[in-house]
Parts: sequence; structure tokens; C-alpha cells
Amino acid sequence: MRTDHAPLQFRRAIASDVPAIVLEEAERIVCVEWHVAAMRMSVIDVRAELIAFYNRRGLRTGVTKPFPYGNERFGIPRRSDLRFAVLEKALQVEGADRCGSLTM
Repeated sequence: MRTDHAPLQFRRAIASDVPAIVLEEAERIVCVEWHVAAMRMSVIDVRAELIAFYNRRGLRTGVTKPFPYGNERFGIPRRSDLRFAVLEKALQVEGADRCGSLTM
């Protein structure tokens, strides 16, 4: 859908729904097609708004992992206080009898 000619308010509404729609589809694929019963992801814990977004969608944290300073795969950090928050969610997808029996 082309929205560049649409009012700004409409474009913002579409943009704000996209991440939630993508996450919902990812959960469906993981549950229904891959038969996995839970999702786990790691996000940089200083991103409070990102963690809040995932919390609103049922992912919870309580575990942190150290940030891999010196590993070029993660780029060159500009701060020295980084670590990962581990977010997890048990999956239940509408229309699926149950997600896979595999656990993470």
C-alpha cells in the first residue's frame, strides 16, 4: 500500500502497527511451522522503549548477559555500560492446537 500521499496521522498509525504485526507473524511461524513452544531474544538493556514494546507483547525478562565488547560482529560500542536483556515468551497461537514440544 502506498502511503506517501496519505495524511501524516495515517502514516504514523500504519508505521506503529508494523512492528507488532511482524512480531505476531514471527510467533505464528515459530509455533505452527517450526513447532517450537517458546521464543527467546536478547536486546540491549539500555533501550527501555524497545523492552517496553516487547513487554507489552508478552515477552518478559529477568536475566541479563554481558555485552561482548571486543567482538566486531556487534560493532564498536560507544558506551561502556551495555549488556543484553534476555526476553522470553511461551507461545500460544490462535487456531493452533499447541506449539511444539521443544523448549528453549
